[in-house]
Amino acid sequence: MGVVYATDLTKFAEQTVWFMPPEKALADKNYFLVHIMAKASKEAYEHFRKNFPQFSDSDFVEALRNARPGIFMYEDNWNEWNKKLGLDPPIPYPKKYPDSVGLS
Repeated sequence: MGVVYATDLTKFAEQTVWFMPPEKALADKNYFLVHIMAKASKEAYEHFRKNFPQFSDSDFVEALRNARPGIFMYEDNWNEWNKKLGLDPPIPYPKKYPDSVGLS
């Protein structure tokens, strides 16, 4: 038997974004949803969509459009979600050097 995911949103956040307090993860809806897309299992995503219908496809589209660099580590995962949601932006990679370095 696999993981049994919570049907309470705070507990689900605690299970899926385990490295920060659930209140902090839920405070930024886009970050939370991108984390589910990039890091959670297919089963966790399906459980989430079934048990938390207040989050729409539009919410996932907005989250993907505003994904922070470094959350999606694999381009195939990024491309899969973009195809599923009808988008095609490039994967957001972290900048190699901070802007303040002044390199051209």
